[in-house]
Amino acid sequence: MEGATLLLFGITYVLGLILGAALGSFVNMLTYRVYRNMPLGGRSFADGTGEVLTGTDLIPVFSYILSGGRSKTSGERLPLLYPAIELAAAVIVLFVFVLFYNPAQQLFVLPLAGALVFVTGMIFFASYDYQYMSLPKKEVVIFSLLTLLIVSAEYLSGFRTASDLISSIAGSGLFALLIGLIRFIPRSGLTVRDVVLTAATAAYLGFAGMFWAVLFGSLAGSVAGIVLLIRKRDPRVQVPYATVLAAGSLLWLIAGQIVIPVIF
Repeated sequence: MEGATLLLFGITYVLGLILGAALGSFVNMLTYRVYRNMPLGGRSFADGTGEVLTGTDLIPVFSYILSGGRSKTSGERLPLLYPAIELAAAVIVLFVFVLFYNPAQQLFVLPLAGALVFVTGMIFFASYDYQYMSLPKKEVVIFSLLTLLIVSAEYLSGFRTASDLISSIAGSGLFALLIGLIRFIPRSGLTVRDVVLTAATAAYLGFAGMFWAVLFGSLAGSVAGIVLLIRKRDPRVQVPYATVLAAGSLLWLIAGQIVIPVIF
């Protein structure tokens, strides 16, 4: 790589990190407000007091560190989940830029934008289901429609082949059917929204990608379940389905496409 090109890629990746952290902050806000049926517009405010936050209070990750993990207005300890989501989103989006940023390819912005929409949605559903053990109906529908739009646009623009499209359709139908059948098992905890989210995820990843996502998610869910069991000492502890699905999907998206082809 020439010096100027290397510098361009370096700047782009740094911007990817910043964008990812910002998207993580957006996910935190979205999760909080959607669950409480609050308007998405307007200024950000402190959870406990409702006091409007300033710009220095809204810097992803760093605001948490500088405040000592406590609310500036009430002094209460802030959930560690907030900066964790921002940091995770920053790393994930960085990998998205590494995988999809290719200025030499015509219309590369399309798959890049599609991947950003997908990962933001998955992080949101992972956060929401982890905190509230449910999924918001409207947001699941919107995400599913956006996913179908992304897959269709990428096919029409040549980024997905006919076989990719068939894989998306087959994966969406088969995995949705599987989760739909599991839903009828007593105490499975699955809902129709989980089925719809599964269909949308499989449509984006394709059959093979969804297979590996389920495998990665199962492994991640098992580890998380063991950790939660040790911490809470409650054999009834559950790891939310959407959180596991998102973990597996994101692991496949950012690592599986690099690691799996090398191994196999």
